[in-house]
Amino acid sequence: GAEALLGTNAAEIEAAHAKIMAVSRAHWRPFIQALKDTGARPGEIAGATAADFKPDMGAFVFHKESNRRRGQFSHKTSKSKDRVIFLSGPTLTNVKELVEKYPTGSLFRRKNGKNFGKVNFVDRFMKLRRRLKMPHLTSYSYRHTFATEMLKAGMDVDTLAELMGNSAMVIRLHYSHLLADTKGLREKLERFKTAAAETQRPSPAA
Repeated sequence: GAEALLGTNAAEIEAAHAKIMAVSRAHWRPFIQALKDTGARPGEIAGATAADFKPDMGAFVFHKESNRRRGQFSHKTSKSKDRVIFLSGPTLTNVKELVEKYPTGSLFRRKNGKNFGKVNFVDRFMKLRRRLKMPHLTSYSYRHTFATEMLKAGMDVDTLAELMGNSAMVIRLHYSHLLADTKGLREKLERFKTAAAETQRPSPAA
């Protein structure tokens, strides 16, 4: 829901993220940064290993059931397709370092070296919620914020669905309020009309 977003604009989102990172311990920061940079599900980030990282793509690739290796993370859509999570910003740098540090097992780890489990990141975000007085903060806030900002920036539904590992139908269902943004649609129409008019304008005489 909209109440779970980190902010309504880039400045608010960055300010909220900075507050979260400032009170988070060092072993949590790469995990939280990855949520922000990828829009991935927390469980997907927690399940990533060095073997899942494809340097040539700059991405994690979790294979579908038919060619998934033993022990590889079973992602939500694994019955029908591979899940590709593209890494960018600080997360790409962090992952390259973690791959060198942890050639086997999970890349993102707790202070004691054990894997992050669902109970760990749910509990962590509940504590962040109380400490930072952000009553609607959850481990999925970064995912909702990522999707919202991409749609507001004009990304098409099919592309966003691929990036997030969802179907276009799911994106339309959960973010229909943004897709029906009449103000945004009018602005896009006006920009298109202006651009079209510019291409049809006669060139000035030499």
